[in-house]
Formats: sequence, C-alpha cells, structure tokens
Amino acid sequence: MSDKCGACGHFHHPDNDTKVCTLIDCNCDITKFEPEIETKSLNYYQNVINGFNTIQEKIKYLLTEIPKFRDLGNKQFIFAYWHYNDNFCPGMILDIQTYHNLTDPETIRRCKQKCVEQNPLLAASNEVNEFKNTKKSAIEEWLLQ
Repeated sequence: MSDKCGACGHFHHPDNDTKVCTLIDCNCDITKFEPEIETKSLNYYQNVINGFNTIQEKIKYLLTEIPKFRDLGNKQFIFAYWHYNDNFCPGMILDIQTYHNLTDPETIRRCKQKCVEQNPLLAASNEVNEFKNTKKSAIEEWLLQ
C-alpha cells in the first residue's frame, strides 16, 4: 500500500523510506535540509544518529558532518534536527500529537549551544557571527538611547 504525502498529496511507492514525495516537479522535496549531502543518503545519517544515546552527541555529529548546519538559525536547525532524528519531513502537519513525539525544541537549542561552547570549531561561520554581533550592537545602542 502506498503512503500519501502530507505536503503535496502524491502517493509514494512502499519502498520509499523517506515518506517524502520523490517526483521531480514536486515542491516537498527533502533537499531543503540537505545542502551538502551528495554521497550519503538521509537513511545513512538517520541510522548513524540512532546509534547515539544523547541529544548532544547527535547534534555534535550533525554539526561535524554537515558544516552548513552550523550557519542555520535556531528554528531552522530545530527543523533539520527533527528531520534527521525524528523523521519529521518538510510539509508534514505539526499537530499536537506529532509535536509531543518530537524532541523538545528548547532542549535542541541548549544542546547545540553547549556543543558550540565546548568545541568552538562547530560555531557558525565568521560571516554569520559578524551579522549577529552587528545586530547585538545595534540593539544595545538603541537601548542606551
């Protein structure tokens, strides 16, 4: 029996493990979260991540293996983590039952912050950090006026 995609309504082949539409013209393609993954599949990363015991280990692995994830904002990183760890794909409906089955977003954010504090090489690129510093300075200047 085929599964119907929550984003586009297309039916998938039963062997499609990603539960995401694989039609070429469809907008619910999972490549949104895979900017540099060419040789390793989503299933590969999911299998490796499932081997780790803690959220922090999983996040450290993702930041190490997929450097583009370092530059993602908190919300984008949380959705990427849900995608790889909890099999929550773009276009799926985030209802209350689904949300309770996902890893807590604040836990993900805190673990990512702790990973970056312990290993500064996993921090965002200089360009992203400069933008954050500029934004922080502008807010401080506005508050002091």
